[in-house]
Amino acid sequence: MPMGQTNVAAMLYHFETAEEVSKLKVDFIRTDLDVALIFAQIARRTDKREKEIRNQLNARRGYDAVLQFTGTASLTRFEQEISRRVWHC
Repeated sequence: MPMGQTNVAAMLYHFETAEEVSKLKVDFIRTDLDVALIFAQIARRTDKREKEIRNQLNARRGYDAVLQFTGTASLTRFEQEISRRVWHC
């Protein structure tokens, strides 16, 4: 196989892998955001201060993870809009 074809194959493999990683990051962001929102809702609805604080901290950890990964994932326009809204909360 000529050298150029090997490089093209390697580039295509890298592109597919990078695309997969990006999709996984977006899935992670969506999941973590859902979990963070659930923790925030639990914190808001409880009447026990200890449970409220614990769930606020859990929600914050999820929110921080979302912020960390939104800057490194390839997002669609819709996902970018959601990201902008999250950043400005």
